[in-house]
Amino acid sequence: MIYLEVLYIVLFIQFIFAFLAIRLKTDTFTDISYGGTFVLIMFYLLFTYTWWVVHYILFLLITLWWIRLAAYLFMRILIIKKDKRFDWIREKKVSFAKFWTLQAIIIFFLLLAPLVVYTQSNALSLFTFFWSLFSIIWLLIESIADYQKFQAKRQQPHRWVDKWLRAKARHPNYLWEIMMWRGIYIICIPFFQWWQFLTIIWPFSITWLLLFITWIPPLEEQRDRQYGENPEYIHRKNNTNMLIPIKR
Repeated sequence: MIYLEVLYIVLFIQFIFAFLAIRLKTDTFTDISYGGTFVLIMFYLLFTYTWWVVHYILFLLITLWWIRLAAYLFMRILIIKKDKRFDWIREKKVSFAKFWTLQAIIIFFLLLAPLVVYTQSNALSLFTFFWSLFSIIWLLIESIADYQKFQAKRQQPHRWVDKWLRAKARHPNYLWEIMMWRGIYIICIPFFQWWQFLTIIWPFSITWLLLFITWIPPLEEQRDRQYGENPEYIHRKNNTNMLIPIKR
């Protein structure tokens, strides 16, 4: 069954990278393995199942997403050497292992909707093309947001980023990440039957984790510790949105 096959592959890939990361106490593999696992699963499906046009569209969107993520984060980690998000957990083997397990679960559940599509051979529609275009646009905006942050930190490494898209939102890149995955999910909706509509739980669950548990909260806490006594930083935090770059 395709779902169990993919689950086993995801767990195996994450186990290998988790072992290397824990053994070497490095952050180099974390984000690369996250996006890379999606692409490896896509290639596995490519050589295992018969593909139709919508399958190639999903393959293209996920691969473009990973290339962008890998290029940006690998370049960043080579320059900054370590990811501050993991300072509190890197030395704790059990906690770090739990993080990798959670990452594997997230990957599998985000893949559920595309996997439903890969079990079918339905015809393509304008609906698919429409949401595919939106997903590409959101991916492009996310790339711009990440690039702007990278350039700003290189120019002023000891200051929070408050330029361009981040002038009106603290984490606009995560907004477009959420929207990109929403687009992929919506592309899959015409292929759902009965229980498969329940896969909508997972995109919303990942958004909840991103906003309140794993991604944004540690970043906000880190910046509060670093700049919390700066009146300019406090004013910006109190007067900008977390995600949507629209002036309050």
